[in-house]
Amino acid sequence: MTRSTNSLVVAPDDAHVEAIQAWQGEDGKCRVLYHFSDQDMTINEAAIYEIDSERLPSFELLHAFNEFPLSLYVASPQDYFVLDAAGAVHECHNSAWTSNKFADSMMLRVWGLGRRNVFLFGTEGNAYRYDGARWTHLDMPTEQRLNDMHGLSADRIYAVGDLGAMARFDGSRWHTVDAGVENELRAVSVGSDGAIYVGGAEGTCFRLQDEERYDFDVPDSMFQAICEFQGKRYWGDDETGVFKQERTRLRLSKDLDFAYYMTASRKKMAVTSGPQVAFFDGKEWTAVELRHSSDGWGFVTVEI
Repeated sequence: MTRSTNSLVVAPDDAHVEAIQAWQGEDGKCRVLYHFSDQDMTINEAAIYEIDSERLPSFELLHAFNEFPLSLYVASPQDYFVLDAAGAVHECHNSAWTSNKFADSMMLRVWGLGRRNVFLFGTEGNAYRYDGARWTHLDMPTEQRLNDMHGLSADRIYAVGDLGAMARFDGSRWHTVDAGVENELRAVSVGSDGAIYVGGAEGTCFRLQDEERYDFDVPDSMFQAICEFQGKRYWGDDETGVFKQERTRLRLSKDLDFAYYMTASRKKMAVTSGPQVAFFDGKEWTAVELRHSSDGWGFVTVEI
């Protein structure tokens, strides 16, 4: 499955390059899924890079393959899952690849709490759970498209989706959560304070605690990423970039045009934004961008 990105079919001068998801590890390495396509989206290819966030722009190509990538989940440096647009999940375990195809509906994202507790979800409320040996279809309490999932423990996981769809997993069953909203929900984060934070379309941004909803004063944009980092909470939208939460308000932290996905270790937060991956250590922002040169595809540091 592995090959050099220098052998991509997409011509460099015609390539559209986008960082889909970035997983920042405690080892200082950030694993990033990139999508390469031509301008007409007729050719689609993918690559997983490992960026050393402590020594930018040092990187290593882990895998490259001929698929339209949708999502990446990194369970450990030796275990990760890639979802493609054809409905296949490719698992890499200790450098060995296996694949499973799901054809009942379109899957959109893969996420988990370790290699033996991985979730796959997508349209029509379809979802699966992987226990390290097999995938099991889940009985979800909604038929809406599911867009995001998060939790800190196996018995308290939340999922959000279209038309205000929201569900909670107690370790054995999923239950409906009525947040009293009908907007498209794109991001969910279970906070260390026990509250549930949710973002979505048209400035939807709220906290759920003790079955009460508290709305935030935010811009009227699409909030599509939430990340807790060093005791603070950060929100990413599709128009500006990264916001820092201050009580019930959001203050702009970094203008990146948009922030698609965010994860964090204890030392760094990683944010995907187009061809760039931005890093924040709590004080300073740095970034790298994937570009093509005479040496092939590689990363360069950029000002943001």
